[in-house]
Amino acid sequence: MDKLTLSAILDKEDVKLELTHTGKNIYLLSHGNLKTKEATALLKFNRFDLNEYFNSFDLPLLSGNIEANTHNQKIDLSSSMRIYDQHFGKLDGKIDTEVNIDFANKKSNFSLKTNNTKFNYEPISIDLAASGSLDNIKTDKFIINDEIFINSWIKKDEKLDYEININASNIKIKNYLKYVMKSYLANQIHGILNFDITYNSALNDLLKGEASLDRFSYGEMEKLHADLDFDGNLQQVNINNLSVKHKNSKLVDINGIVNIIPELMVQATGKIDSLDFANLLPNSIIKGNIFADLAYEKNSQKNQLDIDLNSNNLKISQIKIDSLQLKATQHASFLDIQKLFINQKNLFEINGVGKLDYNFFTNISTPNSNYFSLNFEGDLFKILGKELKFIQAGKSKSTINILAGMGENGLSIKSGNLSINKAKFNLTNQIKPVDKIIIELNIADNLLDIDKFQFKMGEGKLYIDNQIDDDENNFILGMLNLGKLKVHTSSAGILVHISRFMPSNSVAKINVSGRYEKDLLVSGPFEDMKFFGNIAVSNGDIIFPPDTENLMKLFSKVTIYKEIEEKQPEEKKDLPFTLDLVIDMDELVRYVTYPANLKIDPDSFLHLKYLDNKFKISEALFICKDGSADIFGTQMQTDYLKLQMNEYKKGIDISGNFYKRASDGTVITFEIFENSSSFDNLHSYFQFKLISDNPDDGIMDILSLLRYGRRVEEIAEGQKKTLLQDEVVHIVGIGLESALLDPLISPVENWIRSISRLDFFYLSTNLVQNVVSNFININDKEFMLNEESQQDYSSLNYDDFLNNLSVKAGKYLSRNMFLDYEARFEKNTDLNLDSKMVIYQFYSLRYNMPYNFRLIYQFQMQPFEENTHQITLQKSFRF
Repeated sequence: MDKLTLSAILDKEDVKLELTHTGKNIYLLSHGNLKTKEATALLKFNRFDLNEYFNSFDLPLLSGNIEANTHNQKIDLSSSMRIYDQHFGKLDGKIDTEVNIDFANKKSNFSLKTNNTKFNYEPISIDLAASGSLDNIKTDKFIINDEIFINSWIKKDEKLDYEININASNIKIKNYLKYVMKSYLANQIHGILNFDITYNSALNDLLKGEASLDRFSYGEMEKLHADLDFDGNLQQVNINNLSVKHKNSKLVDINGIVNIIPELMVQATGKIDSLDFANLLPNSIIKGNIFADLAYEKNSQKNQLDIDLNSNNLKISQIKIDSLQLKATQHASFLDIQKLFINQKNLFEINGVGKLDYNFFTNISTPNSNYFSLNFEGDLFKILGKELKFIQAGKSKSTINILAGMGENGLSIKSGNLSINKAKFNLTNQIKPVDKIIIELNIADNLLDIDKFQFKMGEGKLYIDNQIDDDENNFILGMLNLGKLKVHTSSAGILVHISRFMPSNSVAKINVSGRYEKDLLVSGPFEDMKFFGNIAVSNGDIIFPPDTENLMKLFSKVTIYKEIEEKQPEEKKDLPFTLDLVIDMDELVRYVTYPANLKIDPDSFLHLKYLDNKFKISEALFICKDGSADIFGTQMQTDYLKLQMNEYKKGIDISGNFYKRASDGTVITFEIFENSSSFDNLHSYFQFKLISDNPDDGIMDILSLLRYGRRVEEIAEGQKKTLLQDEVVHIVGIGLESALLDPLISPVENWIRSISRLDFFYLSTNLVQNVVSNFININDKEFMLNEESQQDYSSLNYDDFLNNLSVKAGKYLSRNMFLDYEARFEKNTDLNLDSKMVIYQFYSLRYNMPYNFRLIYQFQMQPFEENTHQITLQKSFRF
């Protein structure tokens, strides 16, 4: 208070006091007369911080006035004060008060009212009015938030007596929970509260009340109903009934005694009768009924809860529990588990006993020398098979022993071991089972040591070991330090099926090793795993790119690299690992994506990385000198094929030769190579060339020799007309159209959709296929690729653009009504009519009705037929 200055002036019988503050945040001015005993005082606050004077951090700031007047044996006090904290509204509001005391007439009045007040950022209102004499006063009005009513009186006779009654009906508990917890948490709690509580100090401290909580729920929990009835006094409160019900079924029933004075003492017993988690939490993984007896006692010497719980029909996720027994006592500083027994007949058994220096209710641990022992015996893999879809037909003999206690950083495993043997299981999509599994793990002071970890998959075995270093790259699982994992396989390798990259029902031999040492290294932590090593693949068939039915669809793109880039955004995920693997190709690895069936040379490899949240091929080299490919309707042998790429060059370098000897001895060679001169040197694409060792053979003769073994002049007319309609030609046409036209059309679609405010707009053209068809028609007679036909082929006309062009547009007229329009341009091919372009138009109006019904009106305008109308009622089902 060293910043305050007090001045006092006495002039005969007049007194003047003035209190000032150097910071100008508090000011007091008082005038009075000693003879008349009349006085006035004005106390002003301006952002007055109480914390500076009370050595605190939680007290609010004050701004406002307090006025006092005394005259004619009366005292009048009034204040208008804004009270607020420094946390932007956690506490803020204006409070107006008034006190009137008339000593002559022995009357008193008091009032308090809030204005725009908030507590914990939530509005709160208080309206209080009280009146009485000098020795007693009662409330005329005391209302909180217009729904909680308080009636009280205070009387001073030989002693101070008072009574308080507080009652409310149909209030939402979440509105009041917001005062003591975060708003987003309180909004998840629902329920209607009714209560009526009375305390009277004149009637031997009488305390009685009743309360009910209806339709209580939290999150997805089912609605509950609770009732409370109690009576007594401050020395002893009898809890006559505390029950919780779900619908008409009583779940919990508690009664007991509570002593408040001279010290808090509680004695209560309760019973949980057939509590079904499925009724409380429909989406809970726990199903079944539990039964329990509860006893709670608290006094100056003791604070403990005894629980005796059991169940005979429990199910946790997919695991059925035949028997669950738990007998435990929660003391103030430790949890004493006298018995823990869980079992499923012929599957597993868990036993536990001991003490943990931990309070379950306060989440406080006090490390001491107590330990808890847990033992498991059973079939761990069979249990995992029930929970994990990728494990099937699991079987094992498993034992787990753990001795745990509370350490400085929480739960700590003093010692333990895990043993699994006589084990096997099948993995989904794997042909070979995982068997001959042996796992021996030892734990000491939270450090896990892999003594033995191996399994067989095919002819070989996979081995896992670990090393624990003093760095941040160890795997930490809860309290356990797993270190870094080291993985390698025996020379025989393991047989694995790689889904999407291998044909169904096929396997390849996989050998795992390190880059510069014996083991592939897997380091942590779990949120940032690192894989570094080599994988050798042999004796297997490979499909690449994954799920590719036909390699020609890939080659028909502008570049293979472009297609990989296009797919990347869809598959891009922030995976919690980095990857650096060299995949070597050993003996007998075949590339079998149609139309190729190629044997990959052992010198081939792929260096795969996953960095910066995306996969990339750092370097790759594939060489094939043996194999075949189905090209232009015939099978050609591989002479040489090389595919190479690295991270410093965009795209893939590819070159190769395939050959076939015709029946007359002619050798036809199919060359594939990269041409980087097109598209203004910005892109590369793959070109194909057919060459005959007979210089007189034209392209049509070469195609005819490949397909029919004879030249053009020797084949039938029907064969000539279908010669160029080869699957490869059409696949190339479709792929080029996707690569060349889609990037041009897509911006146009987006622009039209934006300016016209359509919900759907789509353009589809068959330009490249039209050109191919035009090319085939031009050469129907000559079947030769001479200069004249090539000139005709290269010229495009109006019909090439419009034929088979589709324009589709759609708009939601309302939430449930959608209008759809389609126009399709087609060139008439009827020989009896003039060749001209016609338009087919389709309109549809769809209305979504309740219960998944849909009403559709369709109108079709067709050039050579009558217009049609159609009304359809549809119903959809989910199954």
